[in-house]
Amino acid sequence: MDTIKQLQADRRILAECPDSGETFALADAVMFYVGDPLPEEAKQWVCGFENDIKERQKELRERRRKVKEASERGATAVGLGKILEKLVPVMKDFGADSRDVRPLFEPIDYVVFNGLAARDGEVDSLVFLDVKTGKAGLQASQRQIRDAVQGGKVEWARYGGAL
Repeated sequence: MDTIKQLQADRRILAECPDSGETFALADAVMFYVGDPLPEEAKQWVCGFENDIKERQKELRERRRKVKEASERGATAVGLGKILEKLVPVMKDFGADSRDVRPLFEPIDYVVFNGLAARDGEVDSLVFLDVKTGKAGLQASQRQIRDAVQGGKVEWARYGGAL
C-alpha cells in the first residue's frame, strides 16, 4: 500500500491548515504525488484559483482606468478653473467694477479697490478676493490670509529705499 493511501485510510491522522489553523483528518484531504497528474478535485481548485486571479486582475485594470479618468478630469477642471479665474472680473455678475480689480493670482487672485475707477477715484474699501470653481477649497496660506484680514491684522507700509 502506498503512503498516501495509508495516510487517508486512518481518520485518526490529523493535520493543521497553515492558513486557518484548523485541524482536519488527512482522510478528508486531496493528496497526490508531485510528479503525477493532478486529481480532478485539485484541477478544479486550481481552475477556480486561476479564475479568481483573472477576475482580480480585471478589477484592478478597471480601477486603474477609473483612477486615470478621474485624474484627467481633475487636471482638466483645475486647468479650466485657472483660466476662468483670470476672466472673472469681466463677467456681468462679478459684483465689482472690473477697473477696480488688480490681479495677484498667488496666493490670492485679486485685490479689489472699491471706488478706484469712480469719477472721484475715492477708494472706500479693499477686498481680498480668491476665485474658486467647483468644490475647490482654500489652501492653507489662503486661509491664513483670510484670517489675518478678518482679524484686522492689516497695515499700511511704504518703501522708500534706494532703487
